[in-house]
Amino acid sequence: TPRFDPATASRRFRVVMFDMATVTLLPRLIARLHELAPGVDLEVVPMNVDRVTAWLRAEEVDAAIMVPREAAADIRTRPLFRDELVSVVRDGHPLAKRDQVSLDEFSRWPHATIRLTGREPGSLDAALKEAGVERRVSLQVPYFLAAPALVSATDFVMSIPRSAAVAFGSHWPIARFPPPLPAHQFTVHLLWSRTQDADPAQQWFRSELTNIAETTPGIVAGPSALAEELRSLAAG
Repeated sequence: TPRFDPATASRRFRVVMFDMATVTLLPRLIARLHELAPGVDLEVVPMNVDRVTAWLRAEEVDAAIMVPREAAADIRTRPLFRDELVSVVRDGHPLAKRDQVSLDEFSRWPHATIRLTGREPGSLDAALKEAGVERRVSLQVPYFLAAPALVSATDFVMSIPRSAAVAFGSHWPIARFPPPLPAHQFTVHLLWSRTQDADPAQQWFRSELTNIAETTPGIVAGPSALAEELRSLAAG
């Protein structure tokens, strides 16, 4: 396979991601490309969880960043980072910057939620139901980027990944606090086709994505910490 030199290469990578990643990962990835690979272009493909595997198999996209739905022998995965849900409200909201919020206070306020796929209850609603609490969901939207504008202009409570809350908080007047439930954490992976395992250009691109994920503000753990966890489990 020909050697890949990012400094002189001229090509385009196509990566599938949710709109949240365009705030948390994409700006830093673009900065890296400008620095190391000025001739490399990037195309972000909107997430469609039902079609991602087919796109990867057909090599229509180079990579996907998401929480995998199921394992497939011909699709490789690498843990990128672990994140967790936090709740956000406008700066000045009665719940803003609180270290602890009761379930009663939490459920008393109107909530806005992000529904990415289907109509099934999210993990937060499932946990609230188990605790015997029901919240009023006044608004549902299908994308993360609506969160800061909605929250900063209303009394809505929204629960979003902490990395997104940190990114939004640097530009919008919002505050975050931990939901009054056990921490809900999830691991975001990098996915690619096994047929592209040995391609030097693909290897370099995946390495850059991994390096960026290592220092993403707001995450619980980066790829090196997750890899160490896997090694410990395998040895244990």
